[in-house]
Amino acid sequence: TLDDIRALPRRYLNYCQICDAPGGVPTRLEDFIYAARTQRLLPGDGGIDVTGLFAALPADAPVSIEIPMGPREPALDDEAWARLCLERSKALLAGVDKA
Repeated sequence: TLDDIRALPRRYLNYCQICDAPGGVPTRLEDFIYAARTQRLLPGDGGIDVTGLFAALPADAPVSIEIPMGPREPALDDEAWARLCLERSKALLAGVDKA
């Protein structure tokens, strides 16, 4: 839960990776691995409460963008894809309430 994440000692959270994914948690390990490798989405495009999650994480934790697309490679060149990932991540993080 988000409360569990808030309760983690800061020393366990050296950095965070941002992405989104379809809602729900796979029940089989194989499905979980497949989802982690191929079903990540741009922040805000999935069913994860990414804003709530980042509000629960330390405000000073570095954030990296990790959105492996697998077989769903975007129809953008590498630079355009990187810009889109950065823009979407910044927009979502700008809405995080750290109060």
